[in-house]
Amino acid sequence: MTDVINKSKKWISQIFPGAKYNGSEHKWTFPDGETLYLRYMRVPSDYWAYHGHEYPWIGWEELTNWATDECYLSMMSCNRCSDPNVPRKYRATCNPSGPGHSWVKERFIESVEPLKMYHDPKSGKTRAHIQSRLDENITFLEADPGYQRTIVEATKDDEGKYKAWVLGSWEVVDGGFFAEVWDKKIHVLPYFQIPSSWKVYRSFDWGSSKPWAVSYIAECDGEQPYGYTNLPYFPRGTAIVFQELYGWNGKANEGDPENATSRAIAERTLGLDQAIEREFRVAVMPGPADNSIYDVRDGTSIGSNMRTFGLHWRPAYKGPGS
Repeated sequence: MTDVINKSKKWISQIFPGAKYNGSEHKWTFPDGETLYLRYMRVPSDYWAYHGHEYPWIGWEELTNWATDECYLSMMSCNRCSDPNVPRKYRATCNPSGPGHSWVKERFIESVEPLKMYHDPKSGKTRAHIQSRLDENITFLEADPGYQRTIVEATKDDEGKYKAWVLGSWEVVDGGFFAEVWDKKIHVLPYFQIPSSWKVYRSFDWGSSKPWAVSYIAECDGEQPYGYTNLPYFPRGTAIVFQELYGWNGKANEGDPENATSRAIAERTLGLDQAIEREFRVAVMPGPADNSIYDVRDGTSIGSNMRTFGLHWRPAYKGPGS
């Protein structure tokens, strides 16, 4: 918050000469009676310091620093005013990556194109995002011409950070296995009919408090999908993830323990197996599963429970060369 305070002292005093800053309360008071409070919110329980207040304008600095959307959403209840002539505004700035990258991307980036308004049918509110690149900050770069070279140098060994910090790209999975090479334009394909000669198998990543996932992979045997002009050439051995079951509660990186039972996962997985076999005329083969499902607790394991419901997996090999 120190950086925001220092910038406010630099800018507000120039733009509004009559404004007064109170350092002990961290607030600006303007000649017309308006007040700007500079505050922090570290954890969701901090909300109770603002509960019942009226703030017609609320701004968030570096929104991706919040790992979940709980703080952001709870403060919306304070974004109100008893004067109908005062507009309500809820604004935020941030950079791609960071603890909250996933939920911010889902809420603002994936829901609507840049500079387009999205109307949320649940809340009745609209939202939008304005995407930018480092080279668009002309005023800053004129004041510090070497900054762009500094950022490029700082990201030279991390392609994902370069795309996020310099190009403003949200197509980065921070800390993910494919983070440095992922490119949505290359790695996301249009729908196509999987050739019946290809192998199709599924893999399983277990989670309860964290999400679980069943991924379906089609492996090319050299035969190309027939009749498609919008697909690249697939070399033999190309693996394409084309379907997924994802066990979460709707919040980023949170599982759904109540529905993460062996029976529930088995029923959903076997049902999708059958649907895929009908659509593509290929048999779904059991693939590798998270080895933790074979840990025995109270005389049994998740893996053995799933077998009783007809769902089989292969243990994942994590030895040398894997």
